Amino acid sequence: MKKFFRSAVINQVSSLIPLLILISCLFPVFSGCTEQETPRKVSLFKRAGEVPEATESLQPNTLWFGFDLRLGPKEEVRIYTPFLKYLEKSTGRRFRIKFTEKYEDTVENLGRGITHFAALGTLNYVIGAKKYGIRYLASGVNKEGDPRYYSMIIVKPDSPIQDVKDIKGKCFAFGSKMSTQGHLIPRKMLEDAGITL
Repeated sequence: MKKFFRSAVINQVSSLIPLLILISCLFPVFSGCTEQETPRKVSLFKRAGEVPEATESLQPNTLWFGFDLRLGPKEEVRIYTPFLKYLEKSTGRRFRIKFTEKYEDTVENLGRGITHFAALGTLNYVIGAKKYGIRYLASGVNKEGDPRYYSMIIVKPDSPIQDVKDIKGKCFAFGSKMSTQGHLIPRKMLEDAGITL
């Protein structure tokens, strides 16, 4: 009986093999995927209503504003829109935001005249001043009205590292190379402590 049952199961499985092969061959055809179809790349930085670069010059009353992307597009728009609305009301001109995909594109857009003004981080400002001769009109301040900001090196509470000099020979994570607080200042702090990278 066991022998008969095994042979019946094997016969049923072997009769399903051609059907499984047929289904696996037809699946790509009916699923809409073909070798000719390539996935679409969609930029999350292009915005509906943003004017392409070629038509920017056709809007003489519009000034384009750029910024170093720090948070995320939605949050940045929430932060800068009231400022741009204030400028529109005060000047009678139109202001539009120019999004960039990379941090360093903000200063490049400013230098090439794609944007008319921008909110830049310290490092991007220094690069822009040296490369394009840009100058700053205003400087940001913190809640206390102080234009300076600080950078910290943080370790676990029970860490044996108690001083910057104790970092020598250890692993260290920096922020973006374009970040003053996350890269430039910590690098200078390590250099001042005699630690070379």
